[in-house]
Amino acid sequence: MAVKKTINKVRAKGKSLFGTATFWGIILTLLIATKAPVEDALQKKTIEPNDLWQILQAMASALIIIVDRYNNDSTIYTPKGILGRNKETVESQLNQDEEIPS
Repeated sequence: MAVKKTINKVRAKGKSLFGTATFWGIILTLLIATKAPVEDALQKKTIEPNDLWQILQAMASALIIIVDRYNNDSTIYTPKGILGRNKETVESQLNQDEEIPS
């Protein structure tokens, strides 16, 4: 029979995806990677297929990394209105009482 053990501990908190250094590092890298093709398109007032391809590759890469970071860290949640774990669910899971076998 398992016995619930209540531990006096500080309640663990989740972290918003938008509050992670990884997220903002990826966004900054994305801006740097797309700066040249965007400037080129603005100067020419048209977008070349090669520039569009470069922008799409950078965006896809950034999205893959963000999704991977989210999937591999169960303490990260997304804000309301965005699909994914919400804050309440994450913090509830982090603060469940431990069950100790008797």
